[in-house]
Formats: sequence, C-alpha cells, structure tokens
Amino acid sequence: ERTFDVSFWAWWLSENPEYEPYNTVEVSNSRDVEIEHKFKETLGKYTRSEARFTAKINKSWDVADFPFDRQTLKIVLEDANLAIPLFHFVPDEKNSRLDPALNLEGWDIIGFKIVSSESENVTNFGNPDAPPITKYSNVTVLIDLKRQGVRLFINLFIGMFIAAFLCSMMYCLQIKEMETRVGLLLGSIFALIGNKYILDSTLPITYKITLSDKLQAITFLIVVTAVISTVATKALTRINRHGLAVVVNSVLGISSTIAYIYFSIAFILASLN
Repeated sequence: ERTFDVSFWAWWLSENPEYEPYNTVEVSNSRDVEIEHKFKETLGKYTRSEARFTAKINKSWDVADFPFDRQTLKIVLEDANLAIPLFHFVPDEKNSRLDPALNLEGWDIIGFKIVSSESENVTNFGNPDAPPITKYSNVTVLIDLKRQGVRLFINLFIGMFIAAFLCSMMYCLQIKEMETRVGLLLGSIFALIGNKYILDSTLPITYKITLSDKLQAITFLIVVTAVISTVATKALTRINRHGLAVVVNSVLGISSTIAYIYFSIAFILASLN
C-alpha cells in the first residue's frame, strides 16, 4: 500500500490564548488522519494544547536492499493557516521520544529525531494580494528502522541457492551420466522458477534494481551455463572428443561456481552496508 500507520501525541505551547492547533495543524504527508482527545489549558503566560493523532502516512518503501534494507519513517506536522514569518514551530526535542514499549515486529529501531523545517507553496492560488511563494513552518519526526533480515533472507532465497547448488553438483558427475545430469539441471530450473514466484509475491513493485534481481540474474546465468555445458559435452562426446568434453565441463563448472559465489557474497555485503 506504500503507507504505514502511526498513533502519537502532539502538544504545543503558545503565547496566543486563541490558538487551537488541534483544529488547524495537519499531518501533511498523510492519507488519512483522525484527531482526538483534544485539550487546552493555561500555564502562566502560555497556552498549552495537546491532542492524539492517528494517521495513515504515505511512504515510498526503498526495497533495493531487501531483506537487509533500512527505512526512515517521516511524519510532518504543519499549520497551513499560518505562514512564516508570522508563525514558526520549535520542536520539543527534550521531551519528544518513542514509547519504550513500542515493538515493531521484524524491525529494529535504530534512530529517532525531531527537527523543524520549512515547506513552500510556489503559487498564490490567484490571490493578487498574496506573495508568489509562501513558506510554512513544520515539525518533522524521523524514525530510522533496520529490517531483521537474516532469517527472512534464508527463507526467501533458499530455493535460488538450491538451484545453483544443483547446477554445481551436475559438473561433478561423469560425462556419460547424461540422464542424471539432465535431471539435476531440470531440478535447478524448477527451483529457480519456484523461488522467483515466491519473491515476486513478497516484494512490492519497484523500478530499482534490487538485491533479489541481482541474485536471480546470476542464478539464471549459472543455470544457462550448465545448459550450455550439457549440450556442448554431449556434442563433443558424439564426435569422440571425450577428453575435450571433460575439459569443457571442468572449466565451465569451476569458473561458473567461483563466479557465482563471488558475486553472491559481493551483492549481499553491499546490501548489508
């Protein structure tokens, strides 16, 4: 859905006793929001207001490194009725924090901060008395997450590595054991296709090249190399070039296996970093 759900409390201190932020402040990057438990009180020269927000926030998930990806959840609070310089939000960094009991299944929370920022409207919406560009103050909450991906990686990619393993085992068989070699090759093809369906049903649609894409590509290449080796050795055997068939089988088997292991480790380490 490219969203996440969040529930949080927000509070404001203002010298304007008429200011009721829970009626004007919005979560600008939300799809839906509900505000409840509104409250206002006077504390000396300040008016303190608070409310609880429950929102569905728009989020573009970057899954290029899935399942070792990191995500930043962003919540933006803005009062579109009051523009800079008449109004400016100052975040309460000292008292803002996550609930210690918060547990996000499958994720580790590795960072939290709240910052003030600005946004712009680059039109005056046809109002000749308004400036062409209007700036608004907002408060942005940033929550950094890291996916717990080791077990997920094993569960999702095991079929792919089985396909590569079967291809490598095929090279260990003698050339004359063609039926067994073909059987291993077909097994690797089915394992690769099945694993692709699992991954496609798990990952959201993305236009980036992901870790999954890279591992599928090199697994496909090792399967294609095994097919080429099988055809080549069969053809060489038919013309009584058994020695050359053994050399071709060994060279392709060793080189493709080493290359597969190298690139798999390199892609995984790159995602982890």
